[in-house]
Amino acid sequence: MKEKVLLITLGVSLSMNGCSHRSERVANNDRPSIYDAWDARYSYNIEKRQMIPFHEGVPSGRMWGRDPSGKIDQASYFSKNKQNQEDLFALHSKKLDREREKKWEQSKEKRIHFIQEQIQILKSEEDAPYIEVEIEEDEDDFVPPAFIPQGIDLNNNDAPMPDAPTGDEPSAFPFAPLP
Repeated sequence: MKEKVLLITLGVSLSMNGCSHRSERVANNDRPSIYDAWDARYSYNIEKRQMIPFHEGVPSGRMWGRDPSGKIDQASYFSKNKQNQEDLFALHSKKLDREREKKWEQSKEKRIHFIQEQIQILKSEEDAPYIEVEIEEDEDDFVPPAFIPQGIDLNNNDAPMPDAPTGDEPSAFPFAPLP
């Protein structure tokens, strides 16, 4: 009997404690901090090159900063309670390091594969039988004669052309000149 009474009082006390905690939270109108971050307005700090979100005068949300070359050098998340604040730049740096390492491993594998292919080609060439090819050099190579145009007198530049009209004689063109 004492055990039943103990269990009932324990159950009632736990339910009362849980209900009172919930009523305190509803009374404080405490909303999740992500809503504050969504409602925040950003302020730009020119000296530090930072975008800082403010909600009701308190920093809340994702803040980031860039170096003079435009790369992200600061990133963090602000919250009302100090427990939820987080340094996002460390996460960003780790992500970049993982991607860089992955690219490095891929290029390393490609390079190893290329070198192995080159070694296989060299081994196959070493195993191939040698073929002797004699190269004969002919000293009497065929050289075509130089092209010299026929029928043009290059020395007589002063004489007029025989078909050229002289004086007021009409030209040999079928159309009359324009006025």
